[in-house]
Amino acid sequence: MACGLTCGLALVSSWSGHAGAQPDEEAVRFQYQAPGACPDAASFTARVRLRTQRGREAEAEELARTFTIRVLEEARGFVGDIAFLDDGGAPVSRRVGGEQCEPVVDSLALITALALDATLREAE
Repeated sequence: MACGLTCGLALVSSWSGHAGAQPDEEAVRFQYQAPGACPDAASFTARVRLRTQRGREAEAEELARTFTIRVLEEARGFVGDIAFLDDGGAPVSRRVGGEQCEPVVDSLALITALALDATLREAE
């Protein structure tokens, strides 16, 4: 089962109300898609939060830095892609693969957390 807009909405909902995020921090939004055998959007958010407390959930109509995360099942396992803009506006994309989905999603969460930390710490 592929997750589309529903997973993205679930991810945004799970990000809200986090005590570590400050209102003046960068607004972020995730668009997450993965097969049903993989961690869901809320789990992805939790994995990012284990690694960083930076960033805050974007409001529905607010301009926000968007991370697009997509995991696909292939013959040899899983492939995950992430795409976003860096703080200079340049496109960044990464691809990771593995035999199991969970480590692929963990890797994508780490990449996301590092990107958030790098951008937000430069602003301090």
